[in-house]
Amino acid sequence: MVIGYQGIEGSFSNQAAEEFMHKLDEKDGKLLPLVDSKSVVEKLIKKEIDYGVLAIRNSTAGIVEETRIALENQNIRCMDLFDLRIVHCLFKLKSTPLDQLQKVASHEQAIHQTVLTRQKYFKGLEEMEYADTALAAKDLANHILDDKTCVICSKIAGELFGLEMIYEGLNDRDDNTTTFGIFKLND
Repeated sequence: MVIGYQGIEGSFSNQAAEEFMHKLDEKDGKLLPLVDSKSVVEKLIKKEIDYGVLAIRNSTAGIVEETRIALENQNIRCMDLFDLRIVHCLFKLKSTPLDQLQKVASHEQAIHQTVLTRQKYFKGLEEMEYADTALAAKDLANHILDDKTCVICSKIAGELFGLEMIYEGLNDRDDNTTTFGIFKLND
């Protein structure tokens, strides 16, 4: 069994896919990171994955547009829904002084879920939308992103890529949850 998910290792979608695999009690399954919703849907249609895990809606930022667009007019059905609590963290390179940060990069959903907290504590950072929260962390760690950039991602992703956490709980609401769907091709 292959489960594709939007995002990469360390992303919230990766956590959701792991939960789904655990729920199925699937020990020999494989998780396949596919970065975005469109890629997950394409792999489902081509029967290259058995299931797809997609973020559908967030309690703070609303509908995940990229998923809505990817699923539009597709012969795919949602088999199950579940909520995952989302706690955003802000990470930077260890070598970058805090006062030199100029940009913040992350998925558009994470940017929307952290507006008020960032305005209060990290005012003036230029926002940069990225395909995935964990991919932003990986690209910062690999110096693909400018060293004056910080990223919004999960604690798991920031630690996985060796970044320094500068703020935990960046989300504007404590009850910040994302509803994930488990999708399968309609046979």
